[in-house]
Amino acid sequence: LVALSAFAALMGAATRLLIQPLLPLLAAFNSAELRALCLVSLCLASVALTDHLGLSVELGAFVGGLVLGGIPGGAVSSIAPIRDVFAALFFFAIGLVIDPLY
Repeated sequence: LVALSAFAALMGAATRLLIQPLLPLLAAFNSAELRALCLVSLCLASVALTDHLGLSVELGAFVGGLVLGGIPGGAVSSIAPIRDVFAALFFFAIGLVIDPLY
């Protein structure tokens, strides 16, 4: 519970103090590839943080997606192809966990 609270506080602070100020800088470069790379890096950093805190990486991916969904300016539409690949991998990983003989 302490690790979960720390993770929530860190992601909230990172969203307000790091991500919001970086968005105008990304827009100044006018590069879709750079924007996609930064947004995917944000999700992977969220996953790495949850893994480091001993929480599930699925929680990190979920919170990373929530942060991306809250970014104004169509952040999700710029990484739609990558999102589709990760969605397929997510369902594949869930399928590997299911025990059909249970």
